[in-house]
Order: sequence, then C-alpha cells, then structure tokens
Amino acid sequence: MGSNIKGRSVSGSNKTRVLENLYIGSAPPVGDDLKEEEFSILWLCAEEYQPKSSEFPGVEVHRMHLKDQGQEISNHQVREVKEDAALLASQIKTGSKILVTCRMGLVRSATMIVAALKILSPNKPLKDIISTLRKIRDPRVLASDNWVDALNRMFPEDKSNADAV
Repeated sequence: MGSNIKGRSVSGSNKTRVLENLYIGSAPPVGDDLKEEEFSILWLCAEEYQPKSSEFPGVEVHRMHLKDQGQEISNHQVREVKEDAALLASQIKTGSKILVTCRMGLVRSATMIVAALKILSPNKPLKDIISTLRKIRDPRVLASDNWVDALNRMFPEDKSNADAV
C-alpha cells in the first residue's frame, strides 16, 4: 500500500483509483465501458444491484449480496466478506485491473477493499487504511458504524480501534 495509493477519478466516471490496479466506484452501467477501460474483474457488492454477468462482456464478475446500512452484520456475513476479501487480495496480487462497487461506492465496496488491503498488509492498522481510503475517495467512506464494527470483528488482532477513525 503506502506510496502506491493513487486517489484519482477515472475517465469522468465515479471510479477512484486506490492502488495501481484497484478501483472503487458506484454501481457501474451495463455495457462495454468496463472492457473498454481495460477492467478484467468487477465486484458487485450491492444486494440491490446485481445485473447479469453477460451485461458486462469481457469482464469477470464476482458478487457479494451485501445490504446497506442500518442493520447489524451477522457473524456469518463477516466470515463471508473476509473470505471474499481474501480472494480479492489474491486478485490484486495478479495485477488484474479490478473495480469494486456498491450503489454509491462508499460503504459496502469500501468494506471489501479495506478487508483486502488489511489481508495484504496485516501490520497496517485498520484505522489507517480507512483514513487513507476516505482521503482518496470521500470523507463519507465507511461512515456506517455497523460495517466498521464488522471490520473490527474480521480482524480482532488489530488493536488500533477502527472506531476512532
């Protein structure tokens, strides 16, 4: 992570570069745009936005059916997100160009990205990862206490207290 974090919007859309090959964004329009922008992997994290994979030709689509704010995150869902974040972390290492999305690109997609970055940099405090993502994407990133709590439960060994971000 460190100096590799970028923080730049891509081609006028609602995508922000997090790492050289990792982007966060809001729900992407269906069609060829992602392929034309050379994305090879798309993560759809919003339960309410799950177009068919065929609507993103030439792009490998992964799905998380995450609910938005306002609900407690179950232990099962915490484990599920951590497992998928491990897959995302391995995809990041391959150098594939990846877009992680949810409806607005602020909470559910950010949760996946923070978890993957924590897996890749286990000694980096969660609060630092969240703070950096807020600086490059939007101050409202992970403004949801329930998802910050879920991250703390995913990584109980991190004593940095992500709630204090």
